[in-house]
Amino acid sequence: MNIPAKLKTKVLGALPKGATTKTKIFWQPTGLGKTHVLRVVTPAWKALPRWKRNHKLHEAIRPHLTAADLQSIFRISVLTPPEFDQLQDWNPTVARARRTSAKPTVGKD
Repeated sequence: MNIPAKLKTKVLGALPKGATTKTKIFWQPTGLGKTHVLRVVTPAWKALPRWKRNHKLHEAIRPHLTAADLQSIFRISVLTPPEFDQLQDWNPTVARARRTSAKPTVGKD
């Protein structure tokens, strides 16, 4: 899950100033050859629909990458933090960890 430094630099450069400090970048293998999903979680562009954020980032980084770099990217996903949290609820591993780590609260009568 180690993101190439070149890609990370280009992604952070494409985002508006001020949004880079709260940005998380995930480079996850797909299991299909050597391709990866580039997932960016940022509050930037939160007013735009998801497809526009994805397209905007893709268009910003595409001229700076080689053909081999582009072939290694299966999908680009730009999510806001609430969207990412909602997505994590669908991940069985994360959801199970959240359920088991939550301690029940007992109210005093």
